[in-house]
Amino acid sequence: MVAESHGDAGRQREEDLVSQAVLDSTSVDGFDAGACVEHLRASGVQFAADISGVACPREAEEALLNGLTKPEVPTVDAGVATLSVSMLGRVVSITTSVPIAAVHLKSKLVAEAGLEMWPSLSHRGVPVIADSMISTDVECSLTSIPASVFQEACQRTIIDQLWFVEQQPEEIRIALCNDQEFMRLVLPRAGDALEIAGSVVKDDRDLVLCAVRSSGGALRFASNRLCDDKEVVMHAVQGAAVALQFASERLRDDDDVVLSALKSGGQALAFASARFQDDREVVASALSTAPRALRFASSRLRDHTQLVRYAVYRDGIALRFASDRLRDDTDVVRTAVAQCGAALEFASDRLRDTNEVAAIAASETPWAADYASERVQRYLLSINLRADDAFVYN
Repeated sequence: MVAESHGDAGRQREEDLVSQAVLDSTSVDGFDAGACVEHLRASGVQFAADISGVACPREAEEALLNGLTKPEVPTVDAGVATLSVSMLGRVVSITTSVPIAAVHLKSKLVAEAGLEMWPSLSHRGVPVIADSMISTDVECSLTSIPASVFQEACQRTIIDQLWFVEQQPEEIRIALCNDQEFMRLVLPRAGDALEIAGSVVKDDRDLVLCAVRSSGGALRFASNRLCDDKEVVMHAVQGAAVALQFASERLRDDDDVVLSALKSGGQALAFASARFQDDREVVASALSTAPRALRFASSRLRDHTQLVRYAVYRDGIALRFASDRLRDDTDVVRTAVAQCGAALEFASDRLRDTNEVAAIAASETPWAADYASERVQRYLLSINLRADDAFVYN
C-alpha cells in the first residue's frame, strides 16, 4: 500500500497560495520571479522549482505546481520488494530492498504511487530498460506520457499502435517513440517503426535486433555503432539483401556478412566491397538470382565471356552491362536476344546490322526489330518478321 499523502485540502491550499503569489508578483511591468519566491517562502510553501529565469506568469505557475514537494515518503509494496519513493517535482528517487524488474516497478509506480505519467527510469544517466533488474538507488525522470495513453498504446494492434502514436500531441509522440518498453512491443512486429524511435532506442542493441529480425531494411535507422555490429547486420541481410548498403564499410568487406547477403539476393553485390565485385565465384552466385547484378561486377568480370553468357542466358537485358567486346560477340548476343528480343538494343552496331541476330530478336519480341539497322528492318519486313506500324506492345 502507498502511505497516505498529506490531505487534499492541504494540497489545494498550497496550489491556491502558488496562484496567489504569481498573481501578486505580476504587474504591468511583467512578472517578478524574485518577489514570487519571497511570497511563497513567507507563506511556508515548500517547492523545488527554479523560476529565476522565468518571465511568463503561466509558465512560472506551472513550474511551481510541478515542484511542490511531498513531505512524506510513500512506500510501495511491489510484491518482491519494498520501495521507498520520494518525489521532488518531476523526479522520483527510488530505493529498493531487493532486486526488482524495472517493468514491474514502473507499473507499480503508476498504479500505486499515484503517478499520472509513465516513468522513464535512468541510473547514473543510463536508461533502464524493461527487463533490467534494479538493485540500487535510481532516479526516475517522469516523461510526458499519461499512464492511460501508454497503456492504451500498448494494448492496440500493431497497425493501430503506429496510427495511435502519430495522432498524439508532439510531446507525447516523442516520449512514446523514446520509450524502450513501448518500442519493445512495436519493433518485433513492425521493424521499420525504428524510423520514428528516439536515438536511445536506435542505439539499443536488443531493440535494434528486434527491428531487423522483423524487417532487415530497418538497419538504415540504427545507430552507426550498431551498423558496425556483425550480429545485427547478419540478421538484417538475412531478411533483406539490400540492407547490406547500411552496414559499415568494414562489414561490407566481411566474408560472412556479404555471402549471407548474396544468399538473400544477388542485388546485394551492389553494396559489397570492390574485393567481392572482382571475385568470380561471388559474382556468379549473385548472377544466379539477379542476372542484372552484372552491372556491379568489376570491369574485368564484365568482360568475362562465361560469366556474361550465364547472365544473359538468364536475363537477356543483362547484355546492357557487358563489356563493349562482348556486346559485339555473336554467340553472347545470340544468347541474349533469344532470351529477350529487346536485348538487341544493347548489341553493337555491327550485330544490329546482322540479319540472323535481328531475326532471332524479332521472333522473340516483334517490336525489337526497331533496334535493328534500317537495312535489316527492310529485310525483316520482306520475310514478315517486322511488326507493322499498328502493332502495339503491352
